[in-house]
Amino acid sequence: MSYYTLKGILKDALPVLMFMSIFSMISGTFLDIGNQEIKAFAAILLVVPPFVNMGGDIASIVGARISSALHLGYTLSFRKGKPIFTNLTSAFIVGLISFAVLGLSAETILILLNGSGIGYIKFMEITTLAGLSVTMILSLLSIGIAYISKKYGIDPDDMTIPIVTTLGDIMGIGFLIFIASILL
Repeated sequence: MSYYTLKGILKDALPVLMFMSIFSMISGTFLDIGNQEIKAFAAILLVVPPFVNMGGDIASIVGARISSALHLGYTLSFRKGKPIFTNLTSAFIVGLISFAVLGLSAETILILLNGSGIGYIKFMEITTLAGLSVTMILSLLSIGIAYISKKYGIDPDDMTIPIVTTLGDIMGIGFLIFIASILL
């Protein structure tokens, strides 16, 4: 007997995917709302696609690992050495490095294409602060979504990643605009 059935997967995943598709349209609205800020900080446009992907991707990895731990029957806690603490720490370190490199790379590209940028330190501060904020919030949400899904008998794998990646798009754009408007 298979744990996964077509009917079960469609019942669990389809409503979430449909809702998240509609919800992801809101990220376009956020981008439009921040249009004035983005025009003022045109350099930020360079990092929007990789930025929103990275936050959602890192948090999705956390969610997938927590889902796997739940499937395997692990009791999870936030104590040091436990899966949640380890995964959150890993997400923070990966995010710190990834978003700092994104800022440095984007500034280099701006200098090569335009002859000037907004400054290596400034760009790195924007991408790193906004990126870590988004990554840690999304990672905590992915843990909560996995727990809630499992509690209600829904496969956490069907819920966590679609929700986290969609929220990552919306929150990523919002945090990027917010941090850039403060620091620039």
